[in-house]
Amino acid sequence: TQTFYVFIQCLLEKMQPFPFPNSVIVMDNCHIHKHPEIQEFIELRYESILVATDVN
Repeated sequence: TQTFYVFIQCLLEKMQPFPFPNSVIVMDNCHIHKHPEIQEFIELRYESILVATDVN
């Protein structure tokens, strides 16, 4: 989790507000992407987070 957290932190520093370029993060349903700490960190920076569901 810590390595991915650092990656997301670096990524968020380069992002812009929506709808500008570099304003959306797309993550699949990998367990690390859904970790509460990671989602909370992203939500603190941005107003919302959309979690896609499995369409299979």
